[in-house]
Amino acid sequence: GNGNGTGDGTEGAYNDTVFGTYMHGPVLARNPLIADLLLKLALDVNALPPTDDRWYEALRNERIAAAQQPA
Repeated sequence: GNGNGTGDGTEGAYNDTVFGTYMHGPVLARNPLIADLLLKLALDVNALPPTDDRWYEALRNERIAAAQQPA
């Protein structure tokens, strides 16, 4: 997303297998890299098969642009 705090675009924290974030909205649906990481940790696997993320990047950029529009 756009972050929450100092304006640098970041929000939340993690350390090893502990994650902290504001859970407002569909964080995993909008951040598939985080979803993949959580699945990897939960399943205790070293690697998940690669996915085609081109559509994800386009959708993510579209959602960020929409969120930045004045209400």
